[in-house]
Amino acid sequence: MTETQTPRGVLICPMPADKDAMHAAFLAQSGDRRVYLYPELAAPDAPMAEQIGCIVAFRPPRDIFASLPHLRLLHGTGAGVNHMLAVPDLPRHLPMARVVADEVTQGMAQHCLHALLRELRDHRTYDRLQREKVWKRLPQRDAGTWPVGIMGLGALGMGLADVALRLGFAVRGWSRGEKSVPGVATFAGRDSLPDFLAGLSALVVLLPLTPETTGIVGAAELAAMAPGAVVVSAARGGQVIEADLIAALDSGHLSHAHLDVMATEPLPPESPLWTHPAITVTPHIAAAPNGPALARLVLENFARLEAGAPLLFPVDLTLGY
Repeated sequence: MTETQTPRGVLICPMPADKDAMHAAFLAQSGDRRVYLYPELAAPDAPMAEQIGCIVAFRPPRDIFASLPHLRLLHGTGAGVNHMLAVPDLPRHLPMARVVADEVTQGMAQHCLHALLRELRDHRTYDRLQREKVWKRLPQRDAGTWPVGIMGLGALGMGLADVALRLGFAVRGWSRGEKSVPGVATFAGRDSLPDFLAGLSALVVLLPLTPETTGIVGAAELAAMAPGAVVVSAARGGQVIEADLIAALDSGHLSHAHLDVMATEPLPPESPLWTHPAITVTPHIAAAPNGPALARLVLENFARLEAGAPLLFPVDLTLGY
């Protein structure tokens, strides 16, 4: 590489299930920019690593950064970048961006609303009644009397709040700093958590994972919610203390939990979460990476970097998001 050349290639490191679709989405939008799939680096005819200026990853491959001496941009594949930040040899002097896109926000809202509506409208009970061949109508609850609390008022939390409000839910929101959201009762800071949680019928956890949010929902927080309340955890595992959640379910104080994220992923076969009768487990699919949206944002950010313009959705390393 000469002094006048700069690395313009993009290396994508998708999860195996997303590999083909993600590669195709980048190729469709890349123009004259080369796009490489991670395994190509290890192939005999691999491109020179010096051609790669941007890496796109959820969990970067082990020791990948040592082989990419001319990186200029680090890009996550979702709203959270905690797995990227956990890499020991991460080149923290480089700019980093995360993904905020309507397609991802809508996917998260759909997942969380599905869980909330199943609980509000008693569909778990109706599933059981169908199996028992029992025709029984239950009283229908008004969403406005069934308060939902959303922890995290970033793009994902705001997207959910918007749709929940339009469906008539009473919505509260909690965030690290003060926010004003029309129609939402907002709370900020750790000191406000008891008031935020008091009497909630449902808690949706959509926080970034940082040292401050790890273990933020434990026994005391769950106890503050209304009897029979439900928990929906869909952002990052480790924020809801799983042992405390199981205890609250076993005691009957909580009625159900929908867990899309866990402290250990993939969830080990021996985990009690798999078989607990009051827990619904899904394998971190609430807002899967959207190939076209990810490619669009990454390529736009790389072009902005080359032009000296501010990145879209940059990561503040001091905050972790």
